[in-house]
Amino acid sequence: MHMIRIHLDEIFSRFEETQEVNELKEEIYQDLLDRYNESLAEGNNENEAQKAALDSMGDLESLLKEMHASPKDNTDFRSEFKDRFQKMFSDSEGYHQDIQQHYSDIGFLSLRCGSSDIVIDAGHDMDTHIRLKGNADRISIKQEGEKLSIQEDSKRSLFDANLEIYIEIPSSSAMNCDIETMSGDIEISRLLFGSFACSAMSGDIEIHDCAAENLGVKSISGDIYCSLVGSGSRIALRSTSGDVEFASNSRFDDGSVISVSGDVSVSCQSFDHLKTETASGDIQIKLAGIAAADIDCSTVSGEVKSRTFPYADENHLTAHSISGDIKLA
Repeated sequence: MHMIRIHLDEIFSRFEETQEVNELKEEIYQDLLDRYNESLAEGNNENEAQKAALDSMGDLESLLKEMHASPKDNTDFRSEFKDRFQKMFSDSEGYHQDIQQHYSDIGFLSLRCGSSDIVIDAGHDMDTHIRLKGNADRISIKQEGEKLSIQEDSKRSLFDANLEIYIEIPSSSAMNCDIETMSGDIEISRLLFGSFACSAMSGDIEIHDCAAENLGVKSISGDIYCSLVGSGSRIALRSTSGDVEFASNSRFDDGSVISVSGDVSVSCQSFDHLKTETASGDIQIKLAGIAAADIDCSTVSGEVKSRTFPYADENHLTAHSISGDIKLA
């Protein structure tokens, strides 16, 4: 496990230390630590678990540059650029592929991607259809029983970023789904999920008119938009520096909508517990179907605006901000 920390220290040592860079480093370390522990739980030894965690890391230097992190003066970019330039042209022959495949009896979908954009929508039959548009050579697809795994070789996706993955899932299937991506955007529409987990480093995540029993979405610097139809059990949305927007026309048991420095917006009908939180962003909450609620709102330097809600033993809401405004309607 210490090799993960050493590898991160070596990469981040090439950039000037700022609060944002240090927060990103710790966030990535925790993600890699989770992957390491998951690999151990699957029966792998420590070396195999470390390798699995590091292989999933992707290209951190590009992410740091997207965040406008300042490289230290002793960073040698010339040889690095030469290698990437040559790699871009060595892979160019596969740029115009357009591959379509379909799979049957899928109950679990797993995606591990680097820079590819992902679009998932409802299909018109009982098969799961996959279309790869761009250079598909770096994508591997494997079905094991009811599990369908899509894996991208993130080391080959630095310059070769023009790959799009389109997936159609049967609309009546309550499929479980687990997605991890580095810088690609994710758009998901009109689907029913059992459990849904999605995480991104810098890509935006959009979920439109979906239903899920349990839903967890996390992004470090990307924005999150999520609209749900139908009731659910647990909802968790979190971004470090992006905005987070959540809308639901039904009831859910427990929800958290959190951003460290972005704005938070929530519009919902009913819930048992809802936690909203941000450090420097604003919070806006619309409680359309709630007449009475137990509300705890606080901001250090911002302003709280709210209509009066009678107290109730259910519908517990907390909204905390350090410097942003809070508005309840």
